[in-house]
Amino acid sequence: ASKFDWTDAVHHSATATGLYLMASGRFEALTQFAWVGVHMQCLHFPMSWWYIGCRRGCVLNSWREYASRHFRWTWVMAMTYRGGLMFLLAVQSVFDGLLAPAVLFALFGTAFSYLDVTWTKSFFAVVGWGPRPVRSRAALGGMALARLVTLKSMGWLWT
Repeated sequence: ASKFDWTDAVHHSATATGLYLMASGRFEALTQFAWVGVHMQCLHFPMSWWYIGCRRGCVLNSWREYASRHFRWTWVMAMTYRGGLMFLLAVQSVFDGLLAPAVLFALFGTAFSYLDVTWTKSFFAVVGWGPRPVRSRAALGGMALARLVTLKSMGWLWT
């Protein structure tokens, strides 16, 4: 997740192609969807958290915990929005009788969703939302008790 690889090349090529198809004016049916190109860039907001404090060699290493926390939820929101928007636009285009946009939204939506999910695995392996070890019931009970004691000592737990 810290180097430009083939998935980055596919992503940026698909983005450039999609933006060209929508904004060039060569395909009349697609110009009405030029705004989608802007909305697809929402992924760059969580990426700013990634570059500021999550990845190896980040800008502000002291912000790692803060950046990781905000990267997680903004990444999931952006990823969900992108895939959902492309899927809904494909369906809407079918009902509007616009076959070319429907096919393109389905293809690009599938490509972007696949890449987003692939990157999620890499990113979350670094920020810590990956698979968690299985813990025994006794260990889970001990952790729950420790949390209650902590909350009580901080005054956040009413008696």
